[in-house]
Amino acid sequence: MANIKGTINRCTRKYLRVNATEEWRRECLRKAGYKCEITGKAATPGSPLDVHHKSTTFKSIMKKAHKKLNIKYHESITEYKPEELAALIQEIKEMHKDVEGVVIRHNLHMEFHEYYGKNATADDYKAFKKYKKTRIYKAKNGSHKKAA
Repeated sequence: MANIKGTINRCTRKYLRVNATEEWRRECLRKAGYKCEITGKAATPGSPLDVHHKSTTFKSIMKKAHKKLNIKYHESITEYKPEELAALIQEIKEMHKDVEGVVIRHNLHMEFHEYYGKNATADDYKAFKKYKKTRIYKAKNGSHKKAA
């Protein structure tokens, strides 16, 4: 069995992610009003919006789908049978019905995972969100100015 960490290649992960999560992603964006949960701002060309898996990771979902369907991990997408890929996509879509997604700006999403890692928890996200919202509030309200 291939190692889920490294040898299931990026191409396979990206293929499954794009094909299995696009509807979920669009629904999360719609529910959020197409705005970042932290900044309240819409996407811009330099700062697109991401949908963060709040309570689990895509890797975990992918792993569970492989196990449930009894499909072996393959290093290359070309090693999967078309019916295996179709079944995985369908199962991952189904699993996403119970996954909470939060809309955040891409740069904040990268910063969050850089600090908390790829296996961050919902509590980690809650702390990050609180910290960032506090900083944004202070910046907007001039808290950096000295008191008279």
